[in-house]
Amino acid sequence: MKKIRWGILGTGTIAHKFASDLKWVEYAELVAVGSRSLRNAEVFCEEFDIPLRFESYEELAACNEIDIVYIATPNNLHHSNTLLCLNHGKAVLCEKPFSLNTRQSSEMIELARQKNLFLMDALWTKFLPHYQKMIELVKNGELGEIKTVRANFGFRSNAEPHSRLLNPELGGGSLMDIGIYNVFTTLDILGKPDEISVSINPTDQGIDEQCAVVFKYYNGAMASLFSSISANL
Repeated sequence: MKKIRWGILGTGTIAHKFASDLKWVEYAELVAVGSRSLRNAEVFCEEFDIPLRFESYEELAACNEIDIVYIATPNNLHHSNTLLCLNHGKAVLCEKPFSLNTRQSSEMIELARQKNLFLMDALWTKFLPHYQKMIELVKNGELGEIKTVRANFGFRSNAEPHSRLLNPELGGGSLMDIGIYNVFTTLDILGKPDEISVSINPTDQGIDEQCAVVFKYYNGAMASLFSSISANL
């Protein structure tokens, strides 16, 4: 089996974690990284012994030595970065959240279909052994009929006001950052809800500091999902 040649778009914290783990994958090879700063790209390449470095996302996407790109940029760039890579014929693994809204997601998926290219949301939870076992128990009916899901995920953030986590222009907020795990898990267990209600506690910047979501199903099932970046849960 030939090695799959990976490029990483972005050089932040998550990109470092991804690069550290990719070396353990037998048929994967990290060959390139792209950043808006050549210095950041060079430092990243030196740390992970990567042969190719680019000082723009466009150069990375156009590189013929890459099969698939892992997108590790801030939330607000996932849509445009994914379209860029797909238009250059690259498969894409896009960090969560996949996009900021339904319109963006639809455009990304439609382009991938047109180009016949692999595109996936990088929700790593899906591949954890204990998560897969839980889903197996649910699907096999070993836990009976699931009527209730309750998921809480929260931490007290010390982020600066203009950081990615708190900046609405960068797709900040508890739902986008961690509440997505609650939603993802519930969709896996109960499926798409028939009704959704949401209440948030907004910050001065307008992002959701805390978010309470209720999924309601016509078969009588319900889910209560809570995320917070102001309290340790």
